Amino acid sequence: MALFRLNKSSTTTTHLSHVVCEYCDLLLDDINIPSSHDLVCPRCKSVLFYNRADSLEREYALILTGLLLFFPAIFLPIMSISPFGRHVDVSMIDGAIIFLKQHDPIVAVIVFGGAIAAPFLNLFLLFLVISIVYLNRMDMVRQYFSSSTRSPEHIRRGLHDYGVMFFRWYKIVNPWLMLEVYLIGFLITFSNVDKMESTAHAVPGLGFYAFLGVLLVTVLSSLTLNSQLIWQSLDKR
Repeated sequence: MALFRLNKSSTTTTHLSHVVCEYCDLLLDDINIPSSHDLVCPRCKSVLFYNRADSLEREYALILTGLLLFFPAIFLPIMSISPFGRHVDVSMIDGAIIFLKQHDPIVAVIVFGGAIAAPFLNLFLLFLVISIVYLNRMDMVRQYFSSSTRSPEHIRRGLHDYGVMFFRWYKIVNPWLMLEVYLIGFLITFSNVDKMESTAHAVPGLGFYAFLGVLLVTVLSSLTLNSQLIWQSLDKR
């Protein structure tokens, strides 16, 4: 029997059909975990499942914040450069366009994919997945399904299938994020431009601070994401 570590009292539980320990490969079947409890492996004592109260709500808030900050981070100036008395604003999208104009499409695709496409898909796919989980829990949606001409079970199964597909895509896209690499590149650029003997000067723009917000939200959402809870919610048919 799995062990539980109590964090705080609660009355709701989460049912897991099966859990596999990543460290000792122990298989646990048919587990009921009270909310705000951790599921601990009885063999190696490693934590297998964090059943935090309102974890999806916090994750949803992070994702919405990231989506709101994403477009300012892409289109607002990341940095303002003043070389030899001229003032130039550079945004994230300008970086990909500049490489494309310089007939370097490979670098343009890498910049666009790593700094724009992958972060947006990462946030948007997770937004869709959690939205599907919420739709499945809403009584109003259940009533709509019951009054629909289509089979309620057929509609729910379609939502689950889309949720599983989107979450699998999220798992594929997530390792390709390179926001921290671009952050280091921006900081090096600020430092090197300021050290130039010419009159060039670089300062962060509003897009840079929005970019920091997107980076922070992306990291926090990845760290706090309860994948087991989402898989179990999508697996209820």
